[in-house]
Amino acid sequence: MHDKLIILAGDGLGSGDPTLGHVILANFLRLLAQRPDKPAAIVCWNAGVRLVCDGASAFEAQEHLRELAVQGVPVYACRTCLEHFGLLERVVVGQIGGMPQFVELMARHETISL
Repeated sequence: MHDKLIILAGDGLGSGDPTLGHVILANFLRLLAQRPDKPAAIVCWNAGVRLVCDGASAFEAQEHLRELAVQGVPVYACRTCLEHFGLLERVVVGQIGGMPQFVELMARHETISL
């Protein structure tokens, strides 16, 4: 996983039941945090930025993102997306990044978009 960039475009995985999507994403991030080989970085954009903000409905997923950040995995939230949703001042996990940085990460790493 160390050579992979993970992009989270929503606050859950899959379509259909949002609550189930939150559970599936939390399980994915929990298992990712337990792996010895961590991804190069995680980028949250579009509705995925909600994961790194206070009041996240997918709170368990947020806790696993926090754990990954503590373990040294860079977690980025898209500034444009945060501004769009009015969440710029509410980031509690990771750091704010921008598209030039994300394009550079994508150029250097295999990208998995969820």
